[in-house]
Amino acid sequence: MDVCTSMVLERKEIESVLEKSEISTTEEAVAFADALTKIIWNHNQLGLIYDYYDENAVYKGAYGKKITGPDSVVLEFLAMQAAFPNLRVHITESFGRALEDGGYAVYQRSYAEGTNSGTSQYGPPTGNKLNESNSMGQTVYQIHKVNNRWKVTEEVSLRSEEVIEKLLKNEA
Repeated sequence: MDVCTSMVLERKEIESVLEKSEISTTEEAVAFADALTKIIWNHNQLGLIYDYYDENAVYKGAYGKKITGPDSVVLEFLAMQAAFPNLRVHITESFGRALEDGGYAVYQRSYAEGTNSGTSQYGPPTGNKLNESNSMGQTVYQIHKVNNRWKVTEEVSLRSEEVIEKLLKNEA
C-alpha cells in the first residue's frame, strides 16, 4: 500500500472516531484522544482544535508553561509545526480512567519525529532532528462533554522543552 492510500485510510478511521457523539467507556475516550492527536499533528489539521478543545481549555507544559483557550493552543502548535514541517507524532501507549464528574482522563505516551527545516523563534533551520530518544513525552488529556460535544478541557504535556530549544538553537 502506498503512503497516500495509507494516509487516506488512516484519516477516514480517525474521522469516524471523532464523529461519534457519545463516549461511554475509557476505551472510547482513549480512541478519541489518540485520534485527535493524530489528526492534529500527523494530518496537520490544527483548525480542529477550535472544534475539539473547549473555549476555556487549559494547556500546561513543562517548566510552568500555562496557556488558555484554543487560540493560544493553536499558536503554540503552529510554532512547533513551522519549525518542524514534517513533524509526526507516534503514540507508544495510551490508557484512560473515568472521572467522578462524568469526564475522562487519558494518559498518552508519545514521541515526535521531524527535522528542523523551518524557521523558529530562535532563527533559521538547523537541520537537527527530533526522534524517540530526544522527544519522548507524556500527555494527560481531560475530556468532558461540553454543549453536547466531547472536548478537551485540559491538556498537560510533559516533554523536554529544553531539548527541543537546544535543537532549535543548534546547541544539541
